[in-house]
Amino acid sequence: MSEAEIWELILLSQANAATYIAMLLTLISGYLIIAYLVGAKLPGQQILIVNGLFLMASFWIAFPAFAAYERAAFLLSLTSETFRSPRSAGMYIAPGTSVVVFVGAILASLKFMWDVRHPKLPE
Repeated sequence: MSEAEIWELILLSQANAATYIAMLLTLISGYLIIAYLVGAKLPGQQILIVNGLFLMASFWIAFPAFAAYERAAFLLSLTSETFRSPRSAGMYIAPGTSVVVFVGAILASLKFMWDVRHPKLPE
């Protein structure tokens, strides 16, 4: 496989990761809108369904994004030093960073729903 083909695969992997991130942001946005508009009115069983579907879909989307970043980082190790820029070294931390960001966003969304359903009364 030529160097150009490896770089093309790296860029394709990064583009796939960006697509999954856009999908995850769309899912989180929809969840937050639902939480804000009707979260307090939903009975417990419906909250379990909404939260369960949200968690399942979130991880279903986040895992391929992580895998795409992992693939790009692996492929970078197959390229020659001549064609790497100093910024491409950041590709190695993208998989781990994405996990932290994705889990943080998912937990923050669940916390938002919790706050909507359990408002603090003014003292």
